[in-house]
Amino acid sequence: MTDHMNEDMRGTARGTRGIARVLRRALAPVAAAAALALAPVSAVAAPHTGSPTVPGHPSLLADANGRLPLAVTGPSGSIKHIPGGWVLATHGDGRTYAQSAAPAVNVGGAFTVSAWVYADGRGGSESAVSQGAGTANASFSLGRAFNPGHFARTPLWDFSVSTAPGTVVSVFAPASYHVDKTWALLTGVWDPSRHRISLYVDGKLAGIQTAARVVVGHGGLQLGREADIAGWTDAWNGVIGHVQVWNRALTPAQVLEIDKHGGPKGVPAAHSWLVA
Repeated sequence: MTDHMNEDMRGTARGTRGIARVLRRALAPVAAAAALALAPVSAVAAPHTGSPTVPGHPSLLADANGRLPLAVTGPSGSIKHIPGGWVLATHGDGRTYAQSAAPAVNVGGAFTVSAWVYADGRGGSESAVSQGAGTANASFSLGRAFNPGHFARTPLWDFSVSTAPGTVVSVFAPASYHVDKTWALLTGVWDPSRHRISLYVDGKLAGIQTAARVVVGHGGLQLGREADIAGWTDAWNGVIGHVQVWNRALTPAQVLEIDKHGGPKGVPAAHSWLVA
């Protein structure tokens, strides 16, 4: 996103456990060769995983917790099955993305957005999950970006929200969190009662930032890109999977349950994709 505003934030040490261990053992060895090679794949369900698409519609990602599919645009084989789950694979050129016909997140209230991501390290600022159309800044973006408050040579994991037209507030994870060619569980939380946004990496709190509000824009959820005043930008270069959104601010303990068990017990996501 453009015009980032950043202040001091608190960070915590990185941790990997539970589901993170399982997915990394399964996915990391094949990420570059299998997940990023956009060979044609079948939409037929793989053993023990189910299918991520709407039956009869191989370019529609099924919503496992609701009725809001994501339409995939891009080369054949962008939806891939790899050991450990399904992913949307992109090349950072803006040709591959997925979007819903209507907003998936009620940004007028509290919300949480989470996804497993892999960035191949060839890009800069990139958005894995966002919401909004390409005529104004997205209401939120979860991914990686350069921190204008620090002269870092590489982007950092970030969660950003629009607080006014042309104004974006971002929370960045510390540079100690590796962002290139590694799997990470990113979770962004907006808590309007506390006027703050929080970023979690692998279930652990990585940063907090104050935000006055989140602008309610128009347009659906986006995977692999985000909107700004110039149009579509920050195309993702890598893979995205296990995308979930909640219309509530999950607690730190509940966010950790995403890492351990795929989600907090008794608190189903409002919508989810690529979770089969």
